Amino acid sequence: MRNLVLIGVIVGTKGLDGTLKLLPQEVYFDVENNSKIYIGFSPNFVYQYTLEKYKVTSGRYHYFKVSEINSLENAKKLVEQGVFIQFYGDFDSYGMFLSNSLLNFEVLNISDGRNLGKVIGFQTNPGNDLLLIQTNRGTSYVPFVKEYIKKIDKNKKFVFIKTIPGLLE
Repeated sequence: MRNLVLIGVIVGTKGLDGTLKLLPQEVYFDVENNSKIYIGFSPNFVYQYTLEKYKVTSGRYHYFKVSEINSLENAKKLVEQGVFIQFYGDFDSYGMFLSNSLLNFEVLNISDGRNLGKVIGFQTNPGNDLLLIQTNRGTSYVPFVKEYIKKIDKNKKFVFIKTIPGLLE
């Protein structure tokens, strides 16, 4: 299947209704209820599922439920498999998708809510991708990893980051 990107790996289950425990990747994606997701060991060997609900937690794991799985026994069969989403359109990489989806988001300090600037670009790199932020002092790159990017609020168009001395200078 074309344009599939790994968003995480199923590491366990929760409850008896087939809810799955996901260890998300370093990149962030918004997934919407009733959207199609793909589960399998690689992008070439996946099965399509309908996302019933997806819960982002403040901890290490996320939880989700698909309509097709309604028992603990069936959910256990998916442990250790990847969860993929598909891009629509002609994006060359997930970085281009992210740059389009986060462009003009306000960047806020996670610790005090202070406005730090605005996302004006995205750069894909082999080590880790970078957000380009316009601040009142100029432009700065912020590594697009969980250590710095703490939360993305798509509805309010906010990116919350953890700052360290020198990050935005």
